[in-house]
Amino acid sequence: MKWHLALIPFAAAILELAPGTAAAGPQAQLDLPPIFGNTYTEPSAFYVRWTVTTSGSALDHSATLVASEEQIQQALFLGQAPPSGADLQKYFGDQAPGFAGWTVHAPGDTTVHVSNVTPGKVYYLAVTAVDQAGAYDGIFTTSRNIMRFKPTTEFQAPFVQITSPTPDSVNAPVVPAALNVKWTASTSLGTVIDHFASRIISEHEIQLAFGLGNATPAVSQIEEYFGLQAQALAAWTILPPSAVHEHIETIPDGQVYYYALTAVDNLGTYNASFSFAPQYGGTQNLVSFRTLATVPTQELTWGAMKAKWR
Repeated sequence: MKWHLALIPFAAAILELAPGTAAAGPQAQLDLPPIFGNTYTEPSAFYVRWTVTTSGSALDHSATLVASEEQIQQALFLGQAPPSGADLQKYFGDQAPGFAGWTVHAPGDTTVHVSNVTPGKVYYLAVTAVDQAGAYDGIFTTSRNIMRFKPTTEFQAPFVQITSPTPDSVNAPVVPAALNVKWTASTSLGTVIDHFASRIISEHEIQLAFGLGNATPAVSQIEEYFGLQAQALAAWTILPPSAVHEHIETIPDGQVYYYALTAVDNLGTYNASFSFAPQYGGTQNLVSFRTLATVPTQELTWGAMKAKWR
């Protein structure tokens, strides 16, 4: 699932901070991946985290503020020009030392939920920190404690990549009937994974579904089959968001099985398209494997001697 920045209703937990000083104060650092252009595309509600480094006195609280680009333009008489780094420093920095109207966060609270934003508009989120001596973080920059973002109603589903067995639609690896399927997953900034959903189907079931007889299903047919099955994720196995593998057990019959995996984020978004490997495009969220067949033990008995072989 993904983290969301959701603009917090300003009526909640808004206080006027005590006067302080920027000298030798703490520093706040937003926990964001670097991107080109410093504009993050986010859903209309999401979370953002930050860390605080103190120098001397312990942290008293953090404070956050979200302002639209239009608000900043009007306050600084910029017209339609986007705010420069100096403009952002003036807008947010001039609100020190009181930071009146900012949302206050206790020392252990380093996450803000952003909501009530309009898709398509540009916003800025700023975070500062104040220590117990009254010193504060008064330097504001998009490289550290300002986030420029544009909410959108269109958001990408979580990304899932199966790493073991190796996704390959051409050569199904031979594996034990009991094995762990492993994967990695990621989400877009602002959402988190709510749960995973998996499904394992024998090749025979897909052959029956498409009336193939004993013919091997085409890659497109396998992907189509799971895509249709994923429309409501009915009968899929649900796994917790912390899962990084699933232990599965099949019949040791030497047959081919297909395993599909998807992740559902906290918005209910998930990928209902499945593919094997990079050469087929898309994510690697589908894998085929052939179980290792168990050969029955043969036993001959004569006299006081026994012989077994496989």
